[in-house]
Amino acid sequence: MGYRIGAYALGYIDEVAADPTEAADETNRENKWNLARACLYGGKYERALPLLEDCFTAYPERTDYAQLLARCQFQLGLLDEAEETLEVCLEGFGANHGARLVMGGIELARGRHVAALGHLEAVRAGDPDHPQLVLGLADAFGELGRWEDAGARAERLLEL
Repeated sequence: MGYRIGAYALGYIDEVAADPTEAADETNRENKWNLARACLYGGKYERALPLLEDCFTAYPERTDYAQLLARCQFQLGLLDEAEETLEVCLEGFGANHGARLVMGGIELARGRHVAALGHLEAVRAGDPDHPQLVLGLADAFGELGRWEDAGARAERLLEL
């Protein structure tokens, strides 16, 4: 019988908490997180929202929770709420690409195209072919009357 390395040692899964209540809470949160993501991918934003809110409330320091909650809020037209959620993320962890993409979308939705372009251009430096970025740039450039730039982004989106 050979030596077997456990999943805990390899880092595939977290160790189970010694306190059964804590372990149950973590399991429930993880279940909510996974169900919320499945709802989002299925376009069921209303169903995902309370699940994501629970996850974010329990662990506001998790940027993945904050960003996905903000995306969900954005999809539901809750722009102020999405911006507030992202502010927690931006204050604690800085402006990462995911947060900047959502902020760019919020600014576009509010008609603040120059501000949107600022967020989107910051993402472009690190991930120029992200489809959401390319679409946002095409929208922003179009709204600003920069037709050649908008057309180039639209063509790139079709290529992607």
